[in-house]
Parts: sequence; C-alpha cells; structure tokens
Amino acid sequence: MGIYKGNLLTRKHDYFLIENFHDKVKDSLQIFEFIKKNNRHNEFYTYSVYLYKESSITNIKKIKEGPGEITYESDENDLLYTIIWQNNKCCIHSYKGEKKEYEICRDSL
Repeated sequence: MGIYKGNLLTRKHDYFLIENFHDKVKDSLQIFEFIKKNNRHNEFYTYSVYLYKESSITNIKKIKEGPGEITYESDENDLLYTIIWQNNKCCIHSYKGEKKEYEICRDSL
C-alpha cells in the first residue's frame, strides 16, 4: 500500500473456483456476468480476480486441506482467467491450457 498523486493505493485479490467448466462460450459469458455484478474494483486502486476450473489438482477438498494455498500446478493447469482492474481500467488475461494470451483491455467490465 502506498500513496500516488494523493490517492491511497490499496489492493485486493479474490480467487474463485469454477465447477463444471467446459470451455464453452456460454461458460465464459456466465463467468463474466458474475464478475460484472460482484466485482469490487471501485473499492481499491488495484483489484484482481483469479478464476480456476475445478479439477483433481484444484478442488474444494485440497483447498480445505491447505487454505489459501494455490499451487504452481493449479496455476499451470487450472487458471482460466485473471481480471485486473487498476485505476478503473480493466485487463483480462485468458489462459487456455498451454496457450496463455493477453485477451482484452478496456475502461470497464
């Protein structure tokens, strides 16, 4: 946390586990609708959301065994999207298996 041009630079990270994700457009649209309705970007200078698909690596049981622990394996295999708002600008990064690509950046989501 710091101060830049008189603004307090606060940040927040939220993590979500997506059950039954099938990599279809419908699934992604539902995820983005949820994020649009539930994001907290107006409360923080930087607000990040990490969305993981449920798998044998990333699941509720393993999270309960080690709360707050997202493993390297989860990031490599199950991270679907990272959505980052900074100073009310939104950037979305899409991760599909081996292919990691910058997808879109816009003023708001």
